[in-house]
Amino acid sequence: MTNHDLIESLAARIERAYALRMRDRHDGRATSKVWSAAVHMLLKAHINQPSLPIDPELFVAVQPLDGPCVEPWLVLLQPEAIQRYRDAVSQLIRDLAVELRAEVARGERRIRRGAAPEQVLSVAIPSLSPLSCFIVASRARRPDLVERFLEGAQRQDRGCPLYRLASRGLLPAKSYPEAPSSAALVASLEPREGSVSLLN
Repeated sequence: MTNHDLIESLAARIERAYALRMRDRHDGRATSKVWSAAVHMLLKAHINQPSLPIDPELFVAVQPLDGPCVEPWLVLLQPEAIQRYRDAVSQLIRDLAVELRAEVARGERRIRRGAAPEQVLSVAIPSLSPLSCFIVASRARRPDLVERFLEGAQRQDRGCPLYRLASRGLLPAKSYPEAPSSAALVASLEPREGSVSLLN
């Protein structure tokens, strides 16, 4: 995907998310420049603070679009839009951390009571996510089980990269099962020698 295609794809997602929020109040008159400008704001925020994911749908979801006629440039293109997004992401990280800690504690409690790690993690327990299983296996020093849950944990990370920050204190950063993330994607947007950045 080229830089231009990437910008267009993200812009289309922002427009679609806005239209879904506004429903009958969206007349479709906003130009593509509005959505592209919102993408550039989001990408710049991510480069300045890599913990902010590039999530167009979440970016739109946290904005105040409840008025009878809210023009996108009056909400999405204001500095306050990024701050609202930061606040929402911070709250999500806190919520995910609580969720992960509860799941890991549940698995480790069974191990402390005498169950073997492979027993605990081989049973289909809806309350233990793949990432939680990966963490429990890692903390139990069971590389065979770590390998078993690696792919599922990476899928979970791909679905929500905020799990990396939520897992702090449970797993060393170098052991986190990070999936190919938006980092390489954003790097492709930064200027190389003799080129012009799309973020300018």
